[in-house]
Amino acid sequence: GSPVVVCVLGVDPFGSALDDALQGRTVKGRLVTIRRSHDLPGGCHVAFIAFSENKRVEDIINRLGSTPVLSISEVDRFTQRGGIIGLTMNGSYVRFDINASAADRAKLTMSARLLALASSVRGAGGATGDRRGGCRRGRAAAVRPGRWQGQGGPRPLMDVRFDGAVEP
Repeated sequence: GSPVVVCVLGVDPFGSALDDALQGRTVKGRLVTIRRSHDLPGGCHVAFIAFSENKRVEDIINRLGSTPVLSISEVDRFTQRGGIIGLTMNGSYVRFDINASAADRAKLTMSARLLALASSVRGAGGATGDRRGGCRRGRAAAVRPGRWQGQGGPRPLMDVRFDGAVEP
């Protein structure tokens, strides 16, 4: 089958580490490949938007529209700006926030386990659940149980299902 394409937009912060980590890897029998560009190439399944693209984030998110592309970035307030997964550093740990509404728009389903690991989940209607202080009250409203709990038993930890034309 066709490869799963990970696109890195902007100045690549990974160097050869991403190539080394993904070399020879497959997702459901499909080889994972990497493309680097300063523009949004077609055919991406995952788009990592580098910090160098901070000023263009909204434009890139708008161009992605409702296509089934998982957007990930280290840009400040990425999920608040319409991206799906925003990465932040907390000491020596990488934390991440999820915009469930943006994932919905892109026809992507996040596993309940992945959502549970997120520092915060921003859901439909702008509801935000922040887990940093142990507060789950907002999160319960942000995550609709029927949609996000996953049917059919346990799923892989970093599972993202593509409901659109692409299914890696």
